[in-house]
Amino acid sequence: LCGIDRTALEEVDRWMDERRARGFTDDQPLFPVVEGQTKGGPLNQAYVDQVAAEEVALCPTSTVP
Repeated sequence: LCGIDRTALEEVDRWMDERRARGFTDDQPLFPVVEGQTKGGPLNQAYVDQVAAEEVALCPTSTVP
């Protein structure tokens, strides 16, 4: 079981509207590749790790477990 606060849920709702507008279906990942040859497929884990590390670097008070 996992909880999500109201603000995060609102962001997910906005993304769900955007992904529908881009033509993605419920059979595709929640956060798919949005352009290129692998459009609609899963994000590359190395890319996700890189973006997460960059975001953490922007928030010096954050820690990564």
